[in-house]
Amino acid sequence: MREVAKMSDEAIVDLINETKEVAYFSFIYERYSRKILKTCMNFIKDRQRAEDAMQDIFLRVLNYLEAFSHKAKFSTWLYTVTRNYCIDYIKAEKRRYAVSLESQYHLSEEPKEVTPNKTQSPFFKIESLIKVMDHIRPDEKEMILLKYIDNCSIKQIMSTYNLSESATKMRIKRAKEKVKNIYHKNYQEAI
Repeated sequence: MREVAKMSDEAIVDLINETKEVAYFSFIYERYSRKILKTCMNFIKDRQRAEDAMQDIFLRVLNYLEAFSHKAKFSTWLYTVTRNYCIDYIKAEKRRYAVSLESQYHLSEEPKEVTPNKTQSPFFKIESLIKVMDHIRPDEKEMILLKYIDNCSIKQIMSTYNLSESATKMRIKRAKEKVKNIYHKNYQEAI
């Protein structure tokens, strides 16, 4: 088992697919569980639900391990599965929330968001930035999280989105500018 621990992700996946021995999957889990949990937390914002999501993701990955085609690194494929799961999870939560409000209060549209308090203390800058991230498109948020939270390289992001290098850099730049503009417009006094 010690030699398996030294194998690349792709070699472990091949080993699992060849031998059908799921015990080897524990090496993949050990390598990535913290990072996947962190990614889930970035999307879901609740530790217990993020942990549940992480477990669901690893079960999904294990069940579809044969679908891994080696076109990208395993870590990139795993992140793509995680990202897609989290986006679907959030969309489902928003639908449930909207249906719940409509049925509870007989509303025909979603509630309006509360305007941020512009007199808040500078100590809330990070909290404000997190709120701003909720006002940009999911794909923009993902790119920023990939680049600046998960420290993915441009090449990894290119592979995840099937984009050229220039398109990837441009999308990251535009997302950063959007976040910066929203942050300064809504939280200027907190700076």
